[in-house]
Amino acid sequence: MAFLHRSVLTFFLYLFSGDAAQTMDDELFKEDIVKGLELLRSDKFEEGEEVLRTVLSRLEELTGQDSANAVAFQQKGQVLFYLQKDGEAVAAFDRAVALDDKNHKSYFFKGLIARINRDLVEAEKCLRKACGIMPKNVDYWFEFGQVLIDTDQLEEAAIAMKKVLEIEPDNLKALSELGGISVHLNDLKAAYALLSKVVAKDPGFGLALYNLGQTCQTMGKHEEALEHFLRFSETRPDDWRPITKIVQECQALGKMKERDKHRKRLFDLRKKGKIDSLSQANLYCRDQFSVKDHGVMALEYFELEGEMAVRFSFHVRDRKTGKTLFKISLGSYESTNAFARGAGEIEEDERLFHLDGYFENSHTTYGMFKGEPGYDDVREMVVKIIEEELEKIPAIEEADADK
Repeated sequence: MAFLHRSVLTFFLYLFSGDAAQTMDDELFKEDIVKGLELLRSDKFEEGEEVLRTVLSRLEELTGQDSANAVAFQQKGQVLFYLQKDGEAVAAFDRAVALDDKNHKSYFFKGLIARINRDLVEAEKCLRKACGIMPKNVDYWFEFGQVLIDTDQLEEAAIAMKKVLEIEPDNLKALSELGGISVHLNDLKAAYALLSKVVAKDPGFGLALYNLGQTCQTMGKHEEALEHFLRFSETRPDDWRPITKIVQECQALGKMKERDKHRKRLFDLRKKGKIDSLSQANLYCRDQFSVKDHGVMALEYFELEGEMAVRFSFHVRDRKTGKTLFKISLGSYESTNAFARGAGEIEEDERLFHLDGYFENSHTTYGMFKGEPGYDDVREMVVKIIEEELEKIPAIEEADADK
C-alpha cells in the first residue's frame, strides 16, 4: 500500500496553500489533482496514483516545452510529493524558485518534505522563507511553528502560533499548540485558558484534552484532570498514555477501586501485545505526589526481570531545581533470594522483597518482606522514610556550607 508516511488529509489541506489571490496559471490541472487526492483519501490508492501519474506526465510535457514556467515546476513538485518521490519533488521545487524566488509554495512544500525527513534545519529555513513571502498565510505559519516546536525553540514557536491566531482567531489547532507550548514554558494560567477554549469549542479535540489534563494535574485540579483524561481515553481506547494518567489521578483523589480497574486495563492491554511502545516499555509512572514540598514520582515496573528486579521506584526531586535528591525502591534480587532459599528462609516458589534507599554516596536497606507487599502499604512506608530523610538534608547542606 502506498502513502504510509504521510496523511492524505494533509495533502488535501495543503493542495493549493496560499492567499486567495491566485492566477489561473496557478491552478494548472487542479481538478485532476483534487480527483487523485480524493481517491487516495477514500483508500482507492491504485486509482488515485494513476490519476496523479497522468497529471505528472502532462506537467513533464509542459515543463519540457516551457522550461521557464515556474508554476508548472512547482505543480510538478507537488504531484511528485503526493507520489512520495521526495528527491524528484525537491528538484522540481528548486527549479521553480530558481525561476521565481517569490514562489512561496515551492518553499513551503520543500519545508514539509524536509520536516518529514527530519532535516529540521532545512525545514526551518524553507518555511521561514515561505512565511516571509506570504505573511498572511495560516498554513505557512502553522507548519513553521511546528518545526520550531520540533527544535525546542518554544518562544519563537509561540510567536508563530500567535501569527496564525492574528489571521484566524478561532483556529483550534493553533490554540491547542499554543496551549501546549505554554505548558512547557510553565505558564499554566495561559495554558489552562487556551486549552479550555479549544475543548469548549471541540470536546473531542484529543491533543487539547490531553494537554489540558496535564495542566490541571500540575495545577492540582485533580477532578478536572481526571475528567479530561477519561474523555481523551474514550476517543483513543488503545492509547496507553492516558490510562497511566487516569491511574495517577484516581490515586490523587483516593478513588482506589477505579484506580485498580484502570491499572488492570493497562496491564491487560500490554498482555495483548498489539501496541509496540507499550510492549517495549519496562515501566510507567504510577503516581505523583508531594512530601514536604518535594515532588515524588513513583514508577512501577511491569515485570520482575533481571538479577536486580525492581517493582516500585520512588524518585524524590527538589521542586526548585528539578534535581533528583535520592530514590527509594522495592526490589527482589536473585542473589538475596538464592541465599534465603539456601538458608531455608523461603520456599522455592517464594521471593524476598527489600525496601532500599539510594543516595549520592550511600545505600540504606529499610526493611525485608517475605512476599510482595502491595503498593499502598509500600507508599505509606516510603512517605514516612522520605519525611525522615528530608529532615537530614538541611543539616547536610549547612555542613557543606561550613567547609
